[in-house]
Amino acid sequence: MSNKGCLRGRIALVTGSTSGIGLAIAERLAEDGAKVIVSSRIQENVDCAVKKLTCKGYDVCGIACHIADPEHRKRVIELVEKMGGLDIFVQCAGVNPFIGPILDIPEEKWDKTIGVNLKATWQLTCDLARFLKKSKNGRIIYNSSMSAYMPVWVIHNILNILLSPIFKIFHLTLSSYLVFQQNKFLF
Repeated sequence: MSNKGCLRGRIALVTGSTSGIGLAIAERLAEDGAKVIVSSRIQENVDCAVKKLTCKGYDVCGIACHIADPEHRKRVIELVEKMGGLDIFVQCAGVNPFIGPILDIPEEKWDKTIGVNLKATWQLTCDLARFLKKSKNGRIIYNSSMSAYMPVWVIHNILNILLSPIFKIFHLTLSSYLVFQQNKFLF
């Protein structure tokens, strides 16, 4: 089912969007008429995703951004300002540097996962909130995994569970300005 044109005139940022679910979301938003900012850590991957989508005739640009890096987030904000605002923020970026029992998680792996999947998501949402509040159609979409409720990827699971209350708090804080959606995918 296609809604071609229903997002015409809107600007969307999709983090973690050079492959997989993030790329599919970016493509669908572009197909429906949004101008899409593709974002991921590695510039080469961003360039490939932008080329793939622009070859299909979509209005897409890209920026390399490690969402846990304040300077990278600042560049994203500058790009959003240059483009004239933001209507849709889709958070797909995340890491899973350790798979194994909770008692075996090295502290640096715990800290990295918390820093990227939880703290950086919160920081980037705060940074983008002013643009989304100005939009008459502002949307925030967080992607997490139903695997949060299965004992497979311990750190990843815990953080997916923690994203739900953060998402709800943002919803309560910004609900008069925005529409929220939390997607959960079963892996």
